[in-house]
Amino acid sequence: MPDSLKVSHFAHITQAEVTFGDLTVFVGPQASGKSLLAQLWKLHLDSAFIQSRLRTFGYYWKDWSDFLWVYFGRGYDQVWRQRDIWMEADQRQVTPDEILSTYKGGTPRERVFYIPAQRVLSLAYGYGWPLPFKGFEDGTPFTLRQYSEEIRRFLEEEFPEPDAVIFPMERRLPRSLREQLAESVYPGVLLRVDMTRRKQLVLEIQETRTRLPVYSWTAGQREFTPLLMALYWLLPLGRYPKRGYEWVVIEEPEMGLHPQAIVGVIQALLHLLHRGYRVILTTHSITVAEWVWLVQRLKSVSSESGQGALSEYLGIPRVPARRTEIAAEGLKKEIRTYYFRRRGTEVTAVDISSLDAWDENPDVAEWGGLATTTERAHRVLAQALSPRSSG
Repeated sequence: MPDSLKVSHFAHITQAEVTFGDLTVFVGPQASGKSLLAQLWKLHLDSAFIQSRLRTFGYYWKDWSDFLWVYFGRGYDQVWRQRDIWMEADQRQVTPDEILSTYKGGTPRERVFYIPAQRVLSLAYGYGWPLPFKGFEDGTPFTLRQYSEEIRRFLEEEFPEPDAVIFPMERRLPRSLREQLAESVYPGVLLRVDMTRRKQLVLEIQETRTRLPVYSWTAGQREFTPLLMALYWLLPLGRYPKRGYEWVVIEEPEMGLHPQAIVGVIQALLHLLHRGYRVILTTHSITVAEWVWLVQRLKSVSSESGQGALSEYLGIPRVPARRTEIAAEGLKKEIRTYYFRRRGTEVTAVDISSLDAWDENPDVAEWGGLATTTERAHRVLAQALSPRSSG
C-alpha cells in the first residue's frame, strides 16, 4: 500500500489527499499550508521519537493543545480543532490520543530528517554556529530545534580542529556538484571553522585571507550553508550510503539562490534519491518545477537519450558511468506534485503531477501558478506587438 495522507479542516487546509512518491513536491502561495502538512507527516511517522526528544530536553505538556504548541510552535495550539478535523494515514484514521500514546519509553528511531525553511536562524541566532536544542526560545517549532541540534553535533564531531576547511572538501559531495556550488554559491571563498574568539563558521576570501562572519555573507550563502551542512550529514563518507532515516523533508531549498545554484540543489536531490531516501520538497521555484516537468517528459524517450539530456541539463559530465547512473536512476523515480490552491481563507491540495501544459485544468497547465507570470509576459508582449495594438 503506498504511503498516503488525507486531512480535512486542518488549520486552513480544507482538504488535502496526498499519495507520496519517491519525490513529492508541494507548490503553492505563501501561507497555504505546505509546511504544515509536511510537519504533520513527520508527526505521524515520528510521534514517539518527538515525544522522547522533547522529554530528554525537559519539555512537558498537559494536554493535546499544549503538545501542538510545543511541536508546531507558538500560536499553533489550535491548529488541530478536534471537533472537525479528520486525518487518515495510509487509509487509517489517526486520532490525537493515538499519536500521544505511541511513546512507550526508550529512544525510538527517527524516520524523517526535516530541513526547515527557517534553518538560517540556527546560524543567525547562534552567531555563526548552530544552536543547541534548548538554545532557542520557547515556542520555536520542533523541526528547527531538532535540525539545529543534529547539525551542531555533526559539526563538532566531524570538524573539531581549529581552522578546519568545510567547503570545498575532496570526497564531500560529488565532484560535479562541488564545482557547481563553488562557482555559483562560494566563488573565491572557503567555508571554514574559526575559533579566534568563539567557535563560528566563516567565509575566508582566498585572495586576501579576510574572514567574514555570517552577517557579512550574501543572502544566498547564508541560506544555502545550513542546507550544505544537512547534505554533508545525509550523504556520509564510507561504506554506508545513508543515515538511518527513510525520509528527508526540505523546505524551500531555493531561498536566496541564483537559478544556476538551484540546479546544483536539484543535483543534490538526485543523490539523496540515489542513496535511498524518499524526499518531500516545498518550493516556490519555477526552476524546480521546470526540472520536474523535464523529467516527466524524458521518461517517454529512450533511456540513453533521457540520461544524456538530464545530465546535460544538470551540468553532470556523462562520464564516468557513475554520474550517468545518477541521471538514469532519477528518471526511474516516481515524482508526485501537489498544488496548494487557496480560495479566500480555504486551501485545497490538487494533484498536478503530470505538469502537462496542454491540460484543460489551469492548475495543471500553469504548474500550480508558477508558470503564470511567464505566460502572462508572453501574452502581453504579443498583444503589444500586434498590428492592431500599434495601430
